[in-house]
Amino acid sequence: MGSLINDDYPIQLSSAPFIDFSILLNQDSRIKNDVIKEIGKACQDFGFFSIINHGIGESLIEDVMDANSRFFDMPIEEKKELLSNDVYKPVRFETFIQDDKENGKLTREFLKLYAHPIGDWIGSWPGNPPDYRYLKFLTANMKTYAIEMRALSSQVCGAIMESLSLSSTFWQNKIEQGMQMMGINCYESACQLNNIWTGIAPHTDHTIFTLLVQSSPGLQVMNPSDGCWNAAPGPKGSLHVLVGDHLQVLSNGKYKSVIHRAVPGSEERRLSVASFHSFAMDEVVEPAMELVDKEHPNYKGSSVRDYLNYLSSKESKPFLETLKIVS
Repeated sequence: MGSLINDDYPIQLSSAPFIDFSILLNQDSRIKNDVIKEIGKACQDFGFFSIINHGIGESLIEDVMDANSRFFDMPIEEKKELLSNDVYKPVRFETFIQDDKENGKLTREFLKLYAHPIGDWIGSWPGNPPDYRYLKFLTANMKTYAIEMRALSSQVCGAIMESLSLSSTFWQNKIEQGMQMMGINCYESACQLNNIWTGIAPHTDHTIFTLLVQSSPGLQVMNPSDGCWNAAPGPKGSLHVLVGDHLQVLSNGKYKSVIHRAVPGSEERRLSVASFHSFAMDEVVEPAMELVDKEHPNYKGSSVRDYLNYLSSKESKPFLETLKIVS
């Protein structure tokens, strides 16, 4: 059996582009259009790109990593009130042990937080550590991060929709009125225990897109052109944008949801903080009519609730596969 640490072939860095997001604020429309085209090409070729100069401060990211690390440090007795495997719960903590056909069993700890509208959910977020929701002197921590990521998501959505030649304002409104879920994964050190590694098996996200930051390398994305795994590169503070299943549906297959996994990258604990962005719970996502050739969509419509219902059914077939229309 192979291991996540020693693959048969060296893992190459992904050639998906880095996007300097500050350029999108440039008044020169030609320069902005070039960046929009680059984003579109990345979504089409890789389902993935990274952004720098995105406006999320490094100190805020470090504070969020620290707060979540201290949450996972707490004994299970202090987290048990959040412990649940109910996929419908808006706030929950779970320890996963997952079968992976290539690497045996994988484990991780996971914290899920609904984050929009923030006022509806923050009271249900972890109360410990005491400063998890707020830092001292009333400076927000996870709350600030969630709000800033939501604002960034609107800009990311606008750029992606422009790259599809769709109305950015219309779809931005869908994202702004839609769902935001924070997903924090904790992967302990890379050592193997009883044939169990820390990591997560290959999967796609069901979202429109995901914005992810990691404390250290470990995210790998599959290159659609050759099926090889590529490490997600990035300077400190960079964010990764992952195309989700619902964006593949909305684009009628032009953009592909990226298959990705997490592997242990060192002997230290690794955290990832993902901000998942979708339309509202019962909003049906279907191919945009502007992208449907001869009125024949490639996918059926579905909502986030449809996905949760499917997830709770324990079916093994990927949800996206059930949405494909066979002509």
